[in-house]
Amino acid sequence: MTLNEWFRKMEEQEAPIFRRTALDVGDAATDPETGVESMGKLILNDPLLTTKVLKLANSAYYNPSGRPIQTIGRSLLLLGMEKIRAICLGVSLVETIRDGRRLHRVHRELARSLLAAVFARSLAEARQDGPVEEIFIAALLRRIGPLLFWNLGEEEADVLDGVLRESGDDPSTEKAVLGFQLASISLMASEEWKLSRLLSELLLGHLGKAVLPVLRGWEAAAFLIDGWDTQRARDGIGRLGSFIGQSGSQATTLAAGVLRDAREWAMQIGAEELLAYLPLPPEEGSELDSLYQEPESSTFVPATEAVRVPTLARTLREISEIVEVTDFHRIPGIVLDGLHRGLGMDRALFATFIPSTAEIRCRTAVGEEVSEFMDGWKFPLRLQMADSLSRSIERNSPFWFDPTSAERPPTLPPSLERFLRGYSFLFLPVHVQGRILGTFCADRGPSRRDLDPVTIQGFQMLAHELDQAILRVRPA
Repeated sequence: MTLNEWFRKMEEQEAPIFRRTALDVGDAATDPETGVESMGKLILNDPLLTTKVLKLANSAYYNPSGRPIQTIGRSLLLLGMEKIRAICLGVSLVETIRDGRRLHRVHRELARSLLAAVFARSLAEARQDGPVEEIFIAALLRRIGPLLFWNLGEEEADVLDGVLRESGDDPSTEKAVLGFQLASISLMASEEWKLSRLLSELLLGHLGKAVLPVLRGWEAAAFLIDGWDTQRARDGIGRLGSFIGQSGSQATTLAAGVLRDAREWAMQIGAEELLAYLPLPPEEGSELDSLYQEPESSTFVPATEAVRVPTLARTLREISEIVEVTDFHRIPGIVLDGLHRGLGMDRALFATFIPSTAEIRCRTAVGEEVSEFMDGWKFPLRLQMADSLSRSIERNSPFWFDPTSAERPPTLPPSLERFLRGYSFLFLPVHVQGRILGTFCADRGPSRRDLDPVTIQGFQMLAHELDQAILRVRPA
């Protein structure tokens, strides 16, 4: 079954209510003349939606003043169209998928989506930058494709579930089993159901300013999912503080409030089943400072070492401007600069394939402590997927590894163990006309820093632009 066939079947047979709600609230929210009246009628025509909208409108999250809101008209007046639209989409999504199949996966995905959305909204408010409610919607619906698939899929979902339980979640495995990635469902839903312009930009890999709170929100949901008292959580909270320009203790207080808000959101709409997947916040009045490790003893990423959007944007633009074979020699330097300075990797290298020895060998490198790379970074290319890097080359698929989040370490060529074992790294094979030309690799060995979602998103964008450039020039 193709992506389009699966989507049409799901759309017509399984998810018409959410689709209709999404389209109707979108139309109402963008109509400056009759939008408020249309939105009010839409909500009042659904008693369940009416009840849950009013519950959320009276929650501390949306109504900190505590003044009672007893009618839909008043909720529209006090909260505004965009907040009500976000509430309607969230309530409708929960009701669409709460009672389907594979509920463990669905509830876990939905809880993370909710936590990421509340985080993203709070980060946007703290930065006083960007369309706050659109950021909330984009974060909430970022993984609507997997949510719909796991909830509504039939035999194909059972097969993929079994494979992923063995291999771990991997988009390339999704494509190998289904013929498409679950993120493709998210993009189709966003485009065809008019869910969110920002969501579409995010799924297409456009790294605009408003996308950053969404990615940071998802990062926060990931590092807090195992609770507060972990090194990963402390480092992550440090990065949040850097992102919003606040101290570590302030960022910790914000994170604690987000956890309370997410749990209240779930309870107000009757989705108590999500609480088991949402981490507990610290008790009110507890000493939050003790949960935060100060920057000088932490490994969190300072602002100067984070992804530099202007540098990365320039790299992507320069790659997109390569249209002639004579410009092909510029690609290694441009990509290395993007990896090192744009994505904030400690060091980056370009290695070429030596056909006579079937070996990948470092040709040039930039960054910290690269002299040993030039002398020793090489490994034999082994097909039949003998190690993780050879598997990436054989599939012509970008690969990344983060020891703080991966379920199992990659299988590395023995000669690269000393360079990559236990460190975060990015690996990008380069094929030309079906033949391996070489690879890029960038790591964070010297600093021991992990990979955050913004870095991974930027890496995927860079890989996509490079692939497109190669298709354009097709050198001999």
